[in-house]
Amino acid sequence: MQNTSATSTITLTKFTSHHNHHSIAMYWFKERSRQAKLSFNIAVGLAAATTVLSIATAISVCTGRISEATGAAGLGLTSGAVSAYCFKLSDDANKRLDAAARELLDDE
Repeated sequence: MQNTSATSTITLTKFTSHHNHHSIAMYWFKERSRQAKLSFNIAVGLAAATTVLSIATAISVCTGRISEATGAAGLGLTSGAVSAYCFKLSDDANKRLDAAARELLDDE
């Protein structure tokens, strides 16, 4: 059985055990934990990249290569866009996982 959306496909697998609800809950918990770790690692990477970009912008402003307004605008737009994308990506993944878990539990 497959659940198809416009952005991706999730293959749903039936668990065959005496504790089916427990197995599904454990799978759901492990997948959520994996996604949380991945999201954290991405956030740390983005924080590091933003720090490097901030330092480069500060140096460029101090040396007169760009104006303060240009540096602030560029930094704000870049960090805002990246944050919005990451939050949307995480939210979409969690919604798909929740829908898959509900479907598995409803099929029993």
